[in-house]
Amino acid sequence: MLGVASACGSDQTPPPTPRPQRIVLISMDTVRADHVSGYGGDTTPQLRRIAEEGVLLRDFYAASTYTIPSHASIFTGLDPAEHGMSVLAARLGPGVTTLAQHLKDAGYRTQGYHEGGFIAGRFGFDRGFDSYEERPRISVAKQALPEILGWMRAQGEAPYFLFVHTYAAHYPYGGIERYRQEHPERGLPDDQEVRQLRSRVAQRKPPFSEAEKLRCIVYNHFTAKHGGAIGNGWNQLPEDFDETDWFDLDIDQIKTSYNQRITLVDEAIGKIRQTLEDLGQWEDTLLIALSDHGEAFFEHGLQRHDYIPFNEVLKVPCVISYPRLLASRSGSYEVPGLTWHLDIFPTVLSLAGIPTPVQDKGVDLTPVLRGQSPIDDQRVIHPAVLRPAHREQKPLRRVTLLQSAKFIAGHDHFGDQGGFLFDLSKDPQERVNLRDQETKKFRLLEARAKLYETTLRSFPAVHQDTGQPIQSSSSDQAQLSPEELARLAELGYVEEADGSE
Repeated sequence: MLGVASACGSDQTPPPTPRPQRIVLISMDTVRADHVSGYGGDTTPQLRRIAEEGVLLRDFYAASTYTIPSHASIFTGLDPAEHGMSVLAARLGPGVTTLAQHLKDAGYRTQGYHEGGFIAGRFGFDRGFDSYEERPRISVAKQALPEILGWMRAQGEAPYFLFVHTYAAHYPYGGIERYRQEHPERGLPDDQEVRQLRSRVAQRKPPFSEAEKLRCIVYNHFTAKHGGAIGNGWNQLPEDFDETDWFDLDIDQIKTSYNQRITLVDEAIGKIRQTLEDLGQWEDTLLIALSDHGEAFFEHGLQRHDYIPFNEVLKVPCVISYPRLLASRSGSYEVPGLTWHLDIFPTVLSLAGIPTPVQDKGVDLTPVLRGQSPIDDQRVIHPAVLRPAHREQKPLRRVTLLQSAKFIAGHDHFGDQGGFLFDLSKDPQERVNLRDQETKKFRLLEARAKLYETTLRSFPAVHQDTGQPIQSSSSDQAQLSPEELARLAELGYVEEADGSE
């Protein structure tokens, strides 16, 4: 593992760290940084309050572009190419010890509440948890929240690790009634027409025109749950959607729904904090709220989080609170400098007083949290761009970040096979590709990305059904139960025949 000095720019050995009695890790699935309070958004007043009393990592990045590999990196401290969790058949390899396992061995009770899909226990995310409980989508932030708060109260003064995950901000975003009422001119189908359209899909007649199908796809973005959608698999807007007459209004309304869902998660975080305060336990609680990846709304002609290297997907929020440790911290709560998912594992273990396994990609941020040292301004991180496991796979592409420079290995899907170089300090929207103007810097970062690949070790994922190491993303398939298929369909991750032919 990189030493504190090289990671954080200081040769001082930090004083002993008080071990947190409780550790709460909250995963806000699909939440991009610039929609969160403190990062440019205004959706999360509760999280903003927590950040102002703690630490907000201003330049925090996801390890990857979708749920499975990002969470595997958070739980293990490994790079996505090391843990190999990028196919539906994969389960964490037996040689990998998770954060929950380490904490359980150290005497913490371990409890997880999640919403299934790509965070389900079958991928190995249940490893180390006393109980890893799946709840329906969005319920962790709503109906199941009293159960979570009740579990917290029931622990008394016993040390625990609580993992809370929700897809509340994930597609579909909800808000259909609002959109209909505020913009009747848009002509979205009412409930009666929706029933008729579903009947047409079921009967496969008469065929849908492209205009009719697009109208249904737009409607589907605003349903509360996938089960309310019209047409199986009708969840991807066409590539030329940004050329349609209603594009600006539709995207604005999609973002409004998305933001409202983020606020729903924020309200749940506020209730978790309030419960801890009521119990007199807030001071001794380490709380980390982050996201696994963001969401694209055609900023670069791409949507959702399907193989996208730009910051709307890769840059995510991370807020850390531990009042007992941070009470004496001075200076701004906003901490600049490159950090990413791989830093969570060594940081939590360090704060818990647990010897950290030898890793060399993530760093212990404890000195940064204490305010003793900044992030090393020469630090380089390398997020992985991967395609979600349910889709036809594309090759892993690296993003390399050094200070304000961002290199992206090229691919036609990104819009340029030759690759990209952006200066995020001058061009945060990633509009001006400097590859040809700053060739030397482009080649340097390209070389750093290739060198990074040579440092990776392998902890092969195993097949969920056979237990054998997975060798090929194209040949390894898992047998999914009807229930598991339904869960993935609920998130728009299973595309079936659309019934239009």
